[in-house]
Amino acid sequence: MNIEVHQDAFLRGQVDALVTYEPVRTQLRQTGAVQVFSSADVPGTIIDTLAIRTAWLASHSAAVGHAVSAHFWALAQWQRHPEHCAPQIAPRLGLNPEAVLASYADIALPDVRANRAWLAPGLGRIHPLARQLVATMRRADILNVSPELSGWVSDAFLPAVHEQDG
Repeated sequence: MNIEVHQDAFLRGQVDALVTYEPVRTQLRQTGAVQVFSSADVPGTIIDTLAIRTAWLASHSAAVGHAVSAHFWALAQWQRHPEHCAPQIAPRLGLNPEAVLASYADIALPDVRANRAWLAPGLGRIHPLARQLVATMRRADILNVSPELSGWVSDAFLPAVHEQDG
């Protein structure tokens, strides 16, 4: 089910458990729900990624570059002054500023350097993790054939490291 209905489904008893994320995690915890597992329990194993179709990327590379740069600019602002950013983020998340700060306390938000370490062509930290995921999915009969993993990640749109300081 889509995240938009997670909270309602849980509160109505339509589901006994959810795999969800912020802000629903915090909203549910505020109603008394119990968290049994978090990606913070397995650091570096569950990661968010930006996936873009190759055909779309070919004609929208400038927009992608702008969006990635904007992300890292906002991240730098958050890392410097979370107390100033939280009130701006709060309405979008449906949380108060204090809950925003608490909800991000256990979330690793990798900067440009960390993203380069994850996405380095052929050597990045994401490659062994992806191979492990493929092996797990093959054992569980979720995948019949192992996908070709070479060339599927790129650090080309990451800004220069000094740009994140802007």
